[in-house]
Amino acid sequence: MSLLLYLVLLSADPCLAADFTLATVTKERNTTEKEVVRGDLYVMEAGTVIFAVSSPVNQIMWLKKDTTDIYYPLEGKLFRILTRDSLPDKNTNVSRFIGIDFENQLHKAGLKVKKTESRGDTILLYWTFKQAPTNLDIEIETGRIGEDLVLYRSSAKGNKLEFQFRDFRIAGGKRVPHHLRSMFISRKFSRIEDLRLGKIQTDASLPQSLDGFEFPEDTEIKIVEW
Repeated sequence: MSLLLYLVLLSADPCLAADFTLATVTKERNTTEKEVVRGDLYVMEAGTVIFAVSSPVNQIMWLKKDTTDIYYPLEGKLFRILTRDSLPDKNTNVSRFIGIDFENQLHKAGLKVKKTESRGDTILLYWTFKQAPTNLDIEIETGRIGEDLVLYRSSAKGNKLEFQFRDFRIAGGKRVPHHLRSMFISRKFSRIEDLRLGKIQTDASLPQSLDGFEFPEDTEIKIVEW
């Protein structure tokens, strides 16, 4: 799952809980693969996201700032993915991410607005690095279309990444998107993910099966560095 893959399981109470359906379409050359995953989602105040997957396999995924743990209870296997984090901590705060705090995150990452543009009910902001990295050629654009869609786009060397946040509804006094889409498109590969949330709750408690969870001592662990 790459849609929210920028996430220390420290808090006992999540700030948001929901059930989810994640549909993924991957195209590579002449091959198209489709996958649908269902389960429960918990967004922790400390910045961790937990996916408790019930279908098509039993799987628990913890997405943290620099670590992703993927655990298969029936097989007793754990895959731990370590990610190099080159952005400030504020960029990994999922609560802010869902709260549409793009502008603050991009400023913290060392970017500034170089120009703005209005197209009807669409307001676009074009961003550039204050001190451009010597080996990075990238364009970033954020915008708000009407009341229901927020965009983040970036492109570099023929690749395009776009996030869309749709179907905003009130949950716990806040406007929360119930439909999130990510699209990665390159010359020979594309991946589109649609995450739909339902039964959103705020200030909910983790189920006993996840609260204070510890991996069994005989768990087989494989560590991968990205």
